[in-house]
Amino acid sequence: MTNPTPAQQPHAEAPGISGYISLLFAVIFFSGVAATANWWGIFDFTTLNGAFGKVVGSVAEKNGEIAAAMTNFRGKGGSGAIDGFMFALSLVPTIMFAMAMITIFEHYGALRAAR
Repeated sequence: MTNPTPAQQPHAEAPGISGYISLLFAVIFFSGVAATANWWGIFDFTTLNGAFGKVVGSVAEKNGEIAAAMTNFRGKGGSGAIDGFMFALSLVPTIMFAMAMITIFEHYGALRAAR
């Protein structure tokens, strides 16, 4: 049996302290532990991801004044093709942001530390 070439050998590099710190930060970032309105909320994925705005759902006149009922940007009632498309469209920024953060954590060795 021949010895494996360097390309076939498993990646055995130790993660180091920065890898473990990065792993800890990744767990805190994606777990929701830091989800709050305080300053440390910037370390939470859902807080940074935010929410999409509100749009006018309906307008009615009450006592001589115009009142607007707000709803989310996907609209209200039923589910159809537009609702599915808007839901899929809302996932794109979330997935892009999550993948960017995972790439940063990988760069600092969090995935090696997890392994």
